Amino acid sequence: MDKKITMMVMTAVLFTGGLAYAHGEYGQGYEGGASACLIASKLEMKSGVLLKHKDDLSLSEEQINTIKQLALAAQKSEIRQRADQKLFSLDLRTKMHEENLNVQEINALIDKNTAALADAAKANVAAYAKLKEVLTAEQKKKLEELKKEMKEKRHEKHDRD
Repeated sequence: MDKKITMMVMTAVLFTGGLAYAHGEYGQGYEGGASACLIASKLEMKSGVLLKHKDDLSLSEEQINTIKQLALAAQKSEIRQRADQKLFSLDLRTKMHEENLNVQEINALIDKNTAALADAAKANVAAYAKLKEVLTAEQKKKLEELKKEMKEKRHEKHDRD
C-alpha cells in the first residue's frame, strides 16, 4: 500500500515539476537563466525583439512602457513560480518521510501546486495576448519584414560557416 501511494505521489511530482520546467530552454528568464514556462518564454523573447527594434517599429513611449511592464511582470511571476515549486518540493519531501503518510494532506498539497501552475500559465497567456495587442497593424507588418530579414541573415551566416 505504501509503495503504491509513494509511486502515485512521485508520478504527480514528476508531472507537476515537468509542467513547470519542461520548456526551460527557451527565453531569457530572470538573471539570464532559462524561463520555466513556454508561454513566459515567448513573452520574454517577443518583448525583447520589440524593444530591440523599437526605432525600426516607431514604437511610442506608451507602447515601450507597456512592453516593459508586461516583461517585468512576467519575470516577477517566474521568480515566484520557481520559489513556489521549491517550497512544494520541500513540503512534499517532508510529508513523504513521515512515518504515517497522510494521503489527504499530500493530495491537497499536490492539488494546490497544480492549481498554482495552471493559474500562472493562464496569467502568462493573458499577458502575451496583451503584448500582441500593443502593435498597430502597420507595426505588425514591419515586424514581419524585420523577422524575414533576420531569418535571411541567419541563413547567410550559416551558409558562410
